[in-house]
Amino acid sequence: MKIHRFITAQPISAGRFVLEDRAMVHQIVDVLRLHVDERVVFADGKGNEAEGTVVACDKHAVEVDLDEVHQNTNEPTRGVTLYVAVVKREHMEWIVQKATEVGVREIVPLVTTRTVKTGLRLDRLQVIAREAAELCGRATVPVIHEPQLFAEALISAKKNAMNMAFERGGTKMGSSLLPATVGVFVGPEGGWTEQELASMREQDFQFQSLGSLTLRAETAATIAAYLACWG
Repeated sequence: MKIHRFITAQPISAGRFVLEDRAMVHQIVDVLRLHVDERVVFADGKGNEAEGTVVACDKHAVEVDLDEVHQNTNEPTRGVTLYVAVVKREHMEWIVQKATEVGVREIVPLVTTRTVKTGLRLDRLQVIAREAAELCGRATVPVIHEPQLFAEALISAKKNAMNMAFERGGTKMGSSLLPATVGVFVGPEGGWTEQELASMREQDFQFQSLGSLTLRAETAATIAAYLACWG
């Protein structure tokens, strides 16, 4: 039997847990139609989770008896931040979903010289990330930042032990020796400009290749994020 997982901002502890988040209560009661005696898992978004049994539910709250709280061990040990040029809405949503599923910790939408689409609904992307985290077994949700100009992202990326960008002609990606924190930069469909490439070289970016085929931005973002998280 499938056990549904939920990530809430409320703290969790063993014993009686009362969920009061109206949107999540609606999902549990009206969408999933879970009922008393169902087994569920709640996580606090900080890596802690607990399985429990629903003991009461209505349109206002869901009460659960939680078992012992434990640390989720599904997260990659490497902290990966994905810096990805903003693309069309449906493609950006796909990137957020898949990047969450492969274990990325932070997502920074980039506005580059050749970025065409700039409007984002961050609230929608945050919901997509939370739902993806719940479904794939995570107990944390990636932080999704406000869009940053390329120059701003270069400054914020200095926190990473290493940054890499993807460009045809880069070395074949191998991540077994990557450090604990990695920034992954994926450009727009039109590619990086020469000025952007020069700026990254000045900051000692490692230029990587995902092969000789031309990949869509969402495909490159997902593959690169996975390799950086788990390689």
